[in-house]
Amino acid sequence: MKQAAQQTRKKPQRSCVACKATDDKRALIRFVRTKDGVVLCDKTGRLPGRGAYLCSEQQCFDKARKANLLDRALKTKLDNDDYDRLVSDFREYSQEVGKV
Repeated sequence: MKQAAQQTRKKPQRSCVACKATDDKRALIRFVRTKDGVVLCDKTGRLPGRGAYLCSEQQCFDKARKANLLDRALKTKLDNDDYDRLVSDFREYSQEVGKV
């Protein structure tokens, strides 16, 4: 009997850098720093580069911005223009994640 085929695969778990809550990888929003040093909201979850995850809650994004948590997790320096650009992507994508 092939028990391996019957076993269910574990879903990858990730932690929010702001509230430290652990959830399914697809339930969190991934930010990625590319080789060029640009930080993007990774909607596919597959872009190459260093990644950091946030919950879809606005308060987690605000906390990450205030305490420079994304900066630390992505090992880069984000300025206010970067965060202003990311917040619009975050809001748009957090609504999509919330519908799932």
